[in-house]
Amino acid sequence: MTLASTSLRLAAILITGALLVACGRVGTLEQPAPLYGAKAKADYQARKAAEAAAAQARRDKGLPDKVTDPDPVLSPALPRGAAPPSSPQPQ
Repeated sequence: MTLASTSLRLAAILITGALLVACGRVGTLEQPAPLYGAKAKADYQARKAAEAAAAQARRDKGLPDKVTDPDPVLSPALPRGAAPPSSPQPQ
């Protein structure tokens, strides 16, 4: 193989990898609004309004919008070997 073909192959692999990495999105995907149907559009608007109201109620209570529940066993805040708060304590 020549240096040119090796360089071209490496460039193609790097570009393909960059494109594959860039096309992903982290988190949950939101469903877009429907394009057709008055009832479907109304249902979508009602669902979005209910989600917004629930998020506002959580903020009013001082809770986060998105609840994350990390695994307490793998949490770095716990010392190694300590039982998580939700598990029964040894006696």
